Amino acid sequence: MGAERRANALTRAGSARRSDPDSARAGAARVESTPVTPEPAPPVAHGTCPLCASATMLTDERCPACGCALAGVDGRPGPFSRMALLWSAAAFLAVYVVTLLIVVATR
Repeated sequence: MGAERRANALTRAGSARRSDPDSARAGAARVESTPVTPEPAPPVAHGTCPLCASATMLTDERCPACGCALAGVDGRPGPFSRMALLWSAAAFLAVYVVTLLIVVATR
C-alpha cells in the first residue's frame, strides 16, 4: 500500500506541475530558439555550351546535356597552367632542335 500512495502522490504532483503556469513558463524559457534562415536561391545559368548551346552553370566542369569539357569557356580557368604550357613549348622546341641537328649531321 505504501508504494501505491507514493505513486499516486507522484502522479498528483506531476499533474499539478503541468497545470501550473509558472512551471510552464520556466520550461519554455529553457527551449532554445532556432534562427530561421531563408532557402538559398536556385543557381542561375552563367553561360552556354559552345557545342550544343545549352545553359551551363559557372561551377559545371562539363556540359550537362552533351558532356563537352567547359575549361576555358565563359571565364572558367583553362585546362593547362602557364607553366605547363611553357614546359610543353620548351619540350617541342628541344625535339625540333635535336631533329634538326640529326638532319644536318646526316648531310
